[in-house]
Amino acid sequence: MSDIERTKAESDLDIRYAIRLHELHLRLYKRLRAGLSFITLAGGSAALISLLAGKPTLVAAMAAAVALSALFEHVFDFAAKVAERAALIRDYNLLLAQNLALPEQDREMFHIRAGDPQTGIESLRFVAFNDNARQTGHEDWARPETFGQRLMRALA
Repeated sequence: MSDIERTKAESDLDIRYAIRLHELHLRLYKRLRAGLSFITLAGGSAALISLLAGKPTLVAAMAAAVALSALFEHVFDFAAKVAERAALIRDYNLLLAQNLALPEQDREMFHIRAGDPQTGIESLRFVAFNDNARQTGHEDWARPETFGQRLMRALA
């Protein structure tokens, strides 16, 4: 245990980090959902056209893509993940706007975190940390990002 006490500024940074992390996840899930919807709709249309053109191989490939797309959307339920992350972003923003004293702010953050899905994409945690550091004037805290982290930044 450290003798150094947590400050209000550190608590604010934690909230801003949580907001950024959920924003990145939300954008990624929206993009994945849109991509899967596109595959489903375009694949269904392409399969019909290919069927009429007499290309059974293309029909089979499109049918597989449509089936996988629908399966991923059902299994991962990106719509629910988007709604969940949006609600958390709202809650964290409201907490930050209240400008509570440190003990109350930390208590409220604990309550929000209780409903916070601790699952997510690990690379986005690092990206969120760097974004938060840069946005709050702590450029020296940012760390170099790996290829995987830069890829996740681009996708989100």
